[in-house]
Amino acid sequence: MKTSYPSVDRALGQLIALSGVLLMVVQYLKELERNPPAMIWWQVLSDSTLLLLIVVGAFSRILPIRVLRALWIVIPVAGFLTILLTFPAYLGSAPQSYNAWQWRLTGAYVSFLVLLLPPARAIVSAIAAGFLPALSGLLAFGHVPETAAQMVPIQITNFAFTVIFIGIRAGMNRFHESELEAQAARARSARSIARAREEARFSRLVHDHVLATLAAAMRFDGAPPSELRSSARTALALLTDNTSAGAAASGAVSTAELAERLNALARRSDWEREIRTSADSGTIPGVVAGALQDAAAEAMRNADRHAGPNAAKRITVRIAPTEISISICDDGAGFEPERLAHDRLGVRESILHRMRAVQGGRAQVRSAPGIGTEVVLLWQA
Repeated sequence: MKTSYPSVDRALGQLIALSGVLLMVVQYLKELERNPPAMIWWQVLSDSTLLLLIVVGAFSRILPIRVLRALWIVIPVAGFLTILLTFPAYLGSAPQSYNAWQWRLTGAYVSFLVLLLPPARAIVSAIAAGFLPALSGLLAFGHVPETAAQMVPIQITNFAFTVIFIGIRAGMNRFHESELEAQAARARSARSIARAREEARFSRLVHDHVLATLAAAMRFDGAPPSELRSSARTALALLTDNTSAGAAASGAVSTAELAERLNALARRSDWEREIRTSADSGTIPGVVAGALQDAAAEAMRNADRHAGPNAAKRITVRIAPTEISISICDDGAGFEPERLAHDRLGVRESILHRMRAVQGGRAQVRSAPGIGTEVVLLWQA
């Protein structure tokens, strides 16, 4: 499992810096009037460290991660140096009672160690940082000033901030990983859905064009007519191009063009037809026109195959820019739709599922043995 993520550390580093800035403001205002004199270089070091805290707190979201990582190192190092050099830079007259307010920012400095070190080393380093005031006195005077000695136990407890931020970081990492896993699962699901749609579309393609052509070819013993040869060429082109007329449709189709397409289908099969378009001409999405045309063609093919040679067949079409209804009827043999086999793709996939896949589209199949069949295709914008 990945230790951490840049986005997690970026957010956590900003939280640590803002906590340090808040602590700095509180302590600075409290100690402003009795801030003892110190050498200028120490004051510059202290102020620079505080300024870097403000920069990280304010600009973590926009700074490059490499710059932030450098600042996460510089801030605790400069902060620890400020504490260690407190007494060597002290210019006051009462070092035994001196208690620098900058020491109280140790909690923020040790918290940055969470972003730099493994958890155990970060905790040990935070505990060691608690001895810096005492080491500062030893460095300057050879002994530990009283106030510095009293501060050591308090400073050591700052390791609790390290422990807290270690826990926060682990929780944020787990949440981030769960988000990544959820995104990956959504991507896998989307690919699966797309693959299933493509397989269903290809199955409809094979059924609508290839099998229909083969079924028609079986009825001829001699040379096939030109219509059958044309149908075979269309089926072969669709198979090699892996694209159906409906799926390839893009853009918009005029209502008059859709009416002419359906009229051509009816003429080809010698169906009785009534096709009306509204006085308000307009356009409909190409994918809708393709689905309606393909579903109507499949319903008409089914009737040609199964209704019987003497069945009366009629297609009734009402087309408006925002609403279309197509009724394909025959008074032939009929069947029981509820007993339709699952492997019968003609009605189930090429008609019902095809229309449901179009936004605003639906289809109905009404039939019973001996009373014929009616397929109704509907679309509403």
